Amino acid sequence: RKLSRQLTCQYHQQWLRILPPKGWERRLIGAAVEIRAHLNGPLAICHNSQVLAHELLVARPQAPVVDAKVVQAHPAPAKPSARHPWRQPFSPAAAAARHSWAYLAARTS
Repeated sequence: RKLSRQLTCQYHQQWLRILPPKGWERRLIGAAVEIRAHLNGPLAICHNSQVLAHELLVARPQAPVVDAKVVQAHPAPAKPSARHPWRQPFSPAAAAARHSWAYLAARTS
């Protein structure tokens, strides 16, 4: 099984939440775990042959509601202005002048 972002997984219509060791919260997101059902009843959830503590959830976990401002925290990149070099037509003479200037500047430094 694979763990969700809330560190949950489903096993036979039961929802389980992993109680990670300190500092392991982010490491276990999306991690593959093995669920072992013992004959006498209890479950063991293992990751890299280490048994992880878990709890049984009553209902399916709901994703937390996120404020729209948080979702839109990264604005779209700005378009280059009309004077940006990418928007200028290619001119071989101007390109040669730029390269010769850069060559001279590099030689004098």
